[in-house]
Amino acid sequence: MEREPSISELNELFGADGYEPLDIEWEEVEEENEGWVKINYLLNTKTQFTKETIKEELGIKLVTNQLPTFKLFMCNFYQYEDPIGFSIGNNAHPPKAWNPHQVTYSTIQGVVKKLEDKGLITFTKGKASEYKEDRLLSKASASKKLSQWVIDTIDEVYVDCDTHVRLRLAGNPNTVLPYEPTTYTNKVDSIMKNYHKKLSQWGLQIDGITLDNLHLFVNYQAVKDQKDVKGNYLFRHGGRWYGPWNSIGSKERLKRISFKNAGTLTEEDYQASCSNALSLWESGQWLDKDPYEFVGLGVLKNFYADGIENKMRDRIKKVINIAPNVGKGKLKAAVGGKFKKHKHQKLMVSLSERIIAGFKFLNPHIAHWIYKSELTGRKAMFIESNLVLGVIDRFCKADIPVVSIYDSFIFPKKYKQEAMKIIYDTKGLDWLKQTLAKDEQGSIK
Repeated sequence: MEREPSISELNELFGADGYEPLDIEWEEVEEENEGWVKINYLLNTKTQFTKETIKEELGIKLVTNQLPTFKLFMCNFYQYEDPIGFSIGNNAHPPKAWNPHQVTYSTIQGVVKKLEDKGLITFTKGKASEYKEDRLLSKASASKKLSQWVIDTIDEVYVDCDTHVRLRLAGNPNTVLPYEPTTYTNKVDSIMKNYHKKLSQWGLQIDGITLDNLHLFVNYQAVKDQKDVKGNYLFRHGGRWYGPWNSIGSKERLKRISFKNAGTLTEEDYQASCSNALSLWESGQWLDKDPYEFVGLGVLKNFYADGIENKMRDRIKKVINIAPNVGKGKLKAAVGGKFKKHKHQKLMVSLSERIIAGFKFLNPHIAHWIYKSELTGRKAMFIESNLVLGVIDRFCKADIPVVSIYDSFIFPKKYKQEAMKIIYDTKGLDWLKQTLAKDEQGSIK
């Protein structure tokens, strides 16, 4: 930041315009545990299944091309206690590299019907809809008889995949695409493979149970018309990954996640992680204050009763995080959509342009990321995600146990001093700049 704004400048940006203070009870909605898992196409086992054995022991008559799909379902029933969610309709399945059993909708339909007819599964048909929020996957859970047969038959399962980099179609994450490896993707894959070795050595556990067959994917978005000179999709959008611990609520993480012999854990998260990542990318420096809180207090102190400013930070964050994804003329509509179920939607819409004006004024070195397009927002996520990936890599090199949940890090408390130096290293994105400088697809444009 070049200088602190004067009181008069802030008043001009954030003037009250006649709004009266409001006393608001903000509703916090916690994500519900849906109690099922999506089918894992990559699970496999060295156990061999034959049509003759299956017919003799389960009474099911399978045709040859159904055997691999049957095997996939048995691996999933072995691995997961919860019901398995999957598409039973005429939908696309992953390409061969991500679908080692070569599952098709017809083989799924055939196997599921035969299992259901014999009472070996409880099956609930899903729901198709042109609206994403109304779609439901079909679900199946194994009967006691089938569960016991699976346990008695299968020795172990494993993840049948050699990469940790996954390219998914933007807007349709269920569509996984093939890709040509680059210097950058090879680097990411190398970091993740080392991370998995370390997680095994560290003895990562949830609720005291060691996580077996852990295979994390760094997920990138294939965006229309965003291709390199060879016609390959650019790996410059997205870049997040998700572990089983991501679904654990913030209040339960430190109670349920553990490492063997690591002692008490602690959690550290980035404030305004995306804005700070962009600041680090552009200037090599962290922001000197929390932009959401600082801007929020300036804008909202004139509108809300004293003592609730901390409840407003998340709302300010939502508005600011929308801004890189839309042109200025579309900001209010986008904010209106984000707050469509909120009782003060109109107020947040009316304040949105002032919030962004304040953010740009206070952070001129990253102001050019604002009011762009959805593509810019994806690139910002790419930078943020790689900041986290670089931190994970340095934790591994320092042999400090860690898991990340978006922009936070959980690690043993006894390593806090060293861990904080790693997390807030001002050179945290240097590895990315160096890698992209050598990458076939170039740097971020």
